[in-house]
Amino acid sequence: RSVKIKGNRFVPAEELAPYLGRIEGRNIFRIDIRDIANGVKRHPWVKEVSIRRELPGTLWVDISERTPAVYVNNNGSLYLADEEGMILGDKTENALILPVVYGIDLPKGGTGNKSPVEGLSAAIEVQRELSSLPWIDLSTTGIEVEERGQIVLHLKGYRIRLGRGGYREKLKRFNEIAKNLEEKGIPYKEIDLRFDNQVIVRTVKVI
Repeated sequence: RSVKIKGNRFVPAEELAPYLGRIEGRNIFRIDIRDIANGVKRHPWVKEVSIRRELPGTLWVDISERTPAVYVNNNGSLYLADEEGMILGDKTENALILPVVYGIDLPKGGTGNKSPVEGLSAAIEVQRELSSLPWIDLSTTGIEVEERGQIVLHLKGYRIRLGRGGYREKLKRFNEIAKNLEEKGIPYKEIDLRFDNQVIVRTVKVI
C-alpha cells in the first residue's frame, strides 16, 4: 500500500503525512476518502484536495495549494498570507517576490485562519493592483496600513499615500504625475492621492 501526493509546491509530503491519518498497510477500499480529504484540508496551505484509488494499492492525493499574496510583518516576524487573507505561517525559507505589509497586529494562533484585520484585506487588494504594474518592484515594496485602514505605499526613495479605496485609478494618476515630474526634473519624496480634487506633492530640496 502506498500514498502518492502531487500538486504540492510549498508543502513537503512529509509535512502532510500527519494529516493523512493511518493509511499505510490498509485496504484502499476500506479507507474513507472523505475523511482523508477533510484531514488534509486542515493544513493551512491546502485549499482543495481530491483523492482517488489506483489498483492494486495506491492512493493518490492531489492538492491545490493556496497562493501567497503578501508577507505580513507581525512584531518583527514575517508571515505569509494568501489572496483571501488566510494566514499561512512563517515559511520564510521560500524567498518569494512579494510586498511586505506592516502596521497591523495579527491575532495569536492565527495560522490556518482568515485574518479578521480589515487593513490586511485592503493591503491585499492593493497588492493585486500592484502585481499588474511593470514599473513596480514588489520585492522592495512596503504596504503600510495606518489608522482607519489608510494605505501608504513605500517604494525606493519615495512613498505614495493612497488612502482608502479606488486603488487602481489612484495608481494610474500617480504614474501620470510621476512622469510629468520626471520630465520637468523635479525630484519628489511623497505623492498624496487621498483626495479626489487635489494632489499633494512633497518635493526633495536640491542643494
